Order: sequence, then structure tokens, then C-alpha cells
Amino acid sequence: GYWGGVIPESLAAGDLPPLLSDPRVLGVKAFLSPLPASAGYASIDVNELEKTARAAVEASKPLLVHCELMSPEEMRRLIADAESRGDPPSSFETFLATRPPRFEREAIKALLGVSSRMPSLRAHIVHLSDAGSL
Repeated sequence: GYWGGVIPESLAAGDLPPLLSDPRVLGVKAFLSPLPASAGYASIDVNELEKTARAAVEASKPLLVHCELMSPEEMRRLIADAESRGDPPSSFETFLATRPPRFEREAIKALLGVSSRMPSLRAHIVHLSDAGSL
């Protein structure tokens, strides 16, 4: 099977229901965190998360979410701060400095809020890294 990807354009075009009706599609995966242009696709916002969850519930398929919620400006500022300190861009320390736990906690709160309005939603947080979010 396959996991379908959710992007703002596919939601706007109404592509999600046909994708979810395909028996080869196991469910859908979405990113709440801003992605670099090199990724080739965009993240969704909280309103789009709600629409995605509704489509997943209607199709009885799970929704997987990369849970980091921050603005692109906030991410750029943290990266610039790390660069100004001379932190190596590919170091684990820089990665941690540019992704404080509150980003993950805010995204999880948003997903839990959606889940509370849709009790039959099967949601999975992808790559949970903040123990405080448990």
C-alpha cells in the first residue's frame, strides 16, 4: 500500500476524497511544520488539518501528522540565530535549537483539538521527540 500526501493544493482541488477511496492508499500523511522549498511540497495549516481529518474519518483511514507548528518566519529567525552563533548547520545541536519543544506541543494540541471534535479519527503523531508531550 501507499500513504497519500496532503498539501494545500490537493485540498483546494478536492483531490483528497478520490485519493482516500483508492484501496491501495493506506491513509494520508501531512506536515504542519514549514518545509524547505527543496522538499517540493508545502505544509498544511490547522484549518487544513481539520479538513484533512474530516476526509480521513469519512474514508475510515488514518491520518499521520508531522507535528511541529511554527511560522516560516519563526523558523528562519531560529536558523539565523544558530548561524550567528556559528553553530554548524547540520549538527544535531543546531537541529534542536531550531525546533524547541513548544513547536511540537502546539502542533499536538492542535491535533488533539481536531481529534476531540472527531472521536472516530485515527491519528498518529509521526516522530514524537518531546517527552513533555506525552
